[in-house]
This record gives sequence, C-alpha cells and structure tokens, in this order.
Amino acid sequence: MVGLSLHHIGVLVSDIVQRSEDYMRMGYLVRTAVIHDPRQTAFVRFLAKPGDPTYLELVAPDGPTSVLAAALKKGGGLHHLCFATDDIVCTLAVFRSWGAVVILEPTPAVA
Repeated sequence: MVGLSLHHIGVLVSDIVQRSEDYMRMGYLVRTAVIHDPRQTAFVRFLAKPGDPTYLELVAPDGPTSVLAAALKKGGGLHHLCFATDDIVCTLAVFRSWGAVVILEPTPAVA
C-alpha cells in the first residue's frame, strides 16, 4: 500500500450548522460549505484544525428517507473513517487479505 493516510473521520449528526459551531469553539475551522450529496442521501461539511492534515466530516441525512436516518435515530456519532491511497485496488486487496470485509465497493461522492 503506497501512500495510505487517514483523510477524514466522518461523524453523523442531526444538525451540521449547530455541530460546526460546537467544533469551532474547540478550535476547528470550517473548510467547506454544507454540500448536498444526493447519491449518498446526505449533507456534509468538512472542518479541520489549523495545520492538521486530517479532516473532520460532519454528515447528516438529507431527509427522513435517507439511508443515514436510521443510524441517526440510534444516536449518531462516529460514522466512518476515510483513507486516501495511491492505489485503491491494491489497498483493498491488502485489507481483504487481513480479513477486512468490504461492505460497499468504492463509489463516487460529491464531496
């Protein structure tokens, strides 16, 4: 695996704007506007601390029929980790050889 690094941590929230303000009080800076991703049925926003290469992605369902709505009803919180790699096919093969289960093959996202 060449060039594998943690890109962002996804956190499922009910209100991106309010939670952004909470993280800003802890020193995070807003890095993007709220982005709608209809393919993922979600709204997202990226934040980061100054100088930190890893982003925090706030994720919220885009409505009651979003695939994220049921998870949010259970409390939300840590949703996913996103890694950046130079070779996704090779990296997935290595993860599979370690016993990882790929729940969903890589798919394009608006963000």
